[in-house]
Order: sequence, then structure tokens, then C-alpha cells
Amino acid sequence: VALKAAVLERLGWTDSDADALAAQDRLATVRAEIEKQSKIRKGVVGYTTGQFAYKEGTKDRTGVEAQLAACEAALAKLYAEEARLVSQLGLETADKVIREATSLYSYAKDGDLRFDAGARIGVIADFGDGWSEGVHRGTGERGLFPTAYVTEGNDAAPDAGAGAANDE
Repeated sequence: VALKAAVLERLGWTDSDADALAAQDRLATVRAEIEKQSKIRKGVVGYTTGQFAYKEGTKDRTGVEAQLAACEAALAKLYAEEARLVSQLGLETADKVIREATSLYSYAKDGDLRFDAGARIGVIADFGDGWSEGVHRGTGERGLFPTAYVTEGNDAAPDAGAGAANDE
């Protein structure tokens, strides 16, 4: 503690400066891990749909589904930590949005990006398996969501009474 105080004094920093630097470092680590987990997820999905596709009911299917579930759970935790750090640092999200979309339906499954019908979503990645990664433009939260729940653009209007089951 005394060493930390001496170093901070020598640098002319306060405890909050040191805390902010630690949070920025952790944010960089979290974002690198998000990128890594996203690549792993894409590889697992590619395995299930590509030339190595598993047969229904096989041991491979169970292992791949477990790996995919574990990867998605890790991503959900990382997105939550990223959102907390971004908020703590007072930063804007710097996601590389590939397109803007508007949700057609509400979606609220645990661990995924939650949104109401009509919400604006910045799509960060489209995995090609019916799932995308995005950032909710209203809340800044980031996560996975079913691609079919959104339409490209910012002004789509959902059909009255239309919706899909979202807590399956």
C-alpha cells in the first residue's frame, strides 16, 4: 500500500487515475477474449454445418452442442463485464457495426441480447447460422440474438400482434 501511494505520488496520479488505468487494461483484455470466443463459436458452428457435420443423436453432436453452449455462456459473461467497464469508464461502445437493423419482435432470453419490438440494433457479426451479435442502440448492451428477429434498416414496423416465442 505504501509503495502504491509512493508510485502514484511520483507520477502525480490519484487513486482514481490508477483505477481508471486498471479498468482500461481489463477492458482491452475482455475485448480480446470476446474476439477469441467469437472465433471459437464461429468455428464450432462451421463444424456443425460444414463438411464435418455430425449425425443426429451421435456423441459428437452432444459434445459440439455442449461446446457451443459453453462458448455462448462465456460470451454473455464477457459482454456483461464489457458493458460494466464501458459504463465505469464513461466510454461509448466502439463496436464495428456492419449494418443497422430494427427488431421485428421482442426477445428476452437469458444470456442473450434483450430488446423490444422496434428497437434499433447495430449488427456487429452475422454468424450465418441464424444468430447474430449486436449492440442495442438504446441501452448499449451487447450480445447474441436470433437474426430472424430483425430487419435491415431503422424504420421497420412489426405486424400488429405478431411475435415469436422468445423464452423457449
